[in-house]
Amino acid sequence: MTWVRWRIPFVRGADLAVARDLIERSRKAGFQVLLSITGNKEDLANGGGDYLDAFADFLGNAAALGADAVEVWREMNIDREWPAGQIDPAAYALMLQKAFAAIKAANPDTLVITGALWPTGAEHAFGPTRVWNDDHYYAGMAEAGAADYVDCIGLRYTDGMLSPDSRMGDPRVSYPILGNDVATRGLALPQRRYPHVHDRVRLSFAGGLRPASGGIRLGRRDFGRRAGRVAF
Repeated sequence: MTWVRWRIPFVRGADLAVARDLIERSRKAGFQVLLSITGNKEDLANGGGDYLDAFADFLGNAAALGADAVEVWREMNIDREWPAGQIDPAAYALMLQKAFAAIKAANPDTLVITGALWPTGAEHAFGPTRVWNDDHYYAGMAEAGAADYVDCIGLRYTDGMLSPDSRMGDPRVSYPILGNDVATRGLALPQRRYPHVHDRVRLSFAGGLRPASGGIRLGRRDFGRRAGRVAF
């Protein structure tokens, strides 16, 4: 697995000099490049359609520089990264549609990855204005047609105790997304609702693992290698 992931902030009016440098240095080191690009949630809340268009243009320009993959935003299901009171998978699907068109127009070979959601079951405790459970949000994305504008489904398994190639053994099966089949759940949604994208939807693992009590710690390299076997 020869991928490297860089986080790039989107600021209106900013250039892509940093992204260009990261892509060039990564390529020289033999890596394929995934750019995870997220803007500011306040700007998103107030910017309307013009902001979405500017964000899509920025992602398209990043793809034109030679990025092998682009993650479109991140953690859209919590108010840390998305405006409180506006968390809505249909709104994200619109962002994704615009981003997909811009990226593919600039570089058809660049993979488009949905923003990896934050794994949580806190929707009942804090309310949907602040957080959506990720399984609920993934289902909403599928209903909104997001699978038509994606090559990969982003997943974030940040509090796990299983390796990516395991499908059983986690004792926390009652907790919504931290059970045995986080990868299977994320992949199954677009396949079930949109069979025509079955062959082109893959998995993208973002972040490493923080093992819970009794879990086995995997180094980032080992985790990445196992995730790569499952995803690709």
